[in-house]
Amino acid sequence: MISSQDFQNTLFEAIKTTIEEMGFLEVEKSPTEVQTSTLECVSIQVIKPFLGRIYLYFAPEMKYEIVRNLYAKEVSSEKEAQDAILEVLNVIAGRFLTNLTNNKDYEMEFPQWEYETATFTETIADISLCVDEYEARSYVVKGVL
Repeated sequence: MISSQDFQNTLFEAIKTTIEEMGFLEVEKSPTEVQTSTLECVSIQVIKPFLGRIYLYFAPEMKYEIVRNLYAKEVSSEKEAQDAILEVLNVIAGRFLTNLTNNKDYEMEFPQWEYETATFTETIADISLCVDEYEARSYVVKGVL
């Protein structure tokens, strides 16, 4: 069985590596708990090796910064920025699950935007982040469909 600390560490490394490689932004753990009420959110459903969902909350400006760095140009539309952040989450989730399972099979759905505040029943991982000057937070929760 995978410990909560393993989930935390594996998730943090997946987020850090992905955002630093794709978005060229430095990622560190935040010394304080990041509040999510003013942040935007994307999520992805995990089917295997566990039933759960990965959430990524981030400052709206962060998605534009990632797109500017990823494509080396200004954002041309909100849809472009939204699609890019969904792809970033897709890569984070794939990297997280690959590392968590030691390259064994995993299954997940397509990432999506969350427009309502989520209520978590069983949180496996919860990480507050500093992404350059932006705040972000990520959760992994069990049993959400």
